[in-house]
Amino acid sequence: MKHKNMHKSIQIVDKFLSFLADNEWHQLNKIQEKLGIPQEKLTLIVNFLEKYDFVTCREGKVKINQQLKSLIKEELE
Repeated sequence: MKHKNMHKSIQIVDKFLSFLADNEWHQLNKIQEKLGIPQEKLTLIVNFLEKYDFVTCREGKVKINQQLKSLIKEELE
């Protein structure tokens, strides 16, 4: 069961990052609606990514940092 939950969590983080891939600011409440996850789970994701400087969060909005954007771009090429 843990493996299934971890796989689902990875999918959610992947979808979250795909929303941010355009390098624009996104409202957290809009991302929460699109992902269909509780606010608490979104907060955990954002806090984790912000802790490692992958995203910046300000005034209820989030944006991908260039470091992670470059990494994602390399993976897609």
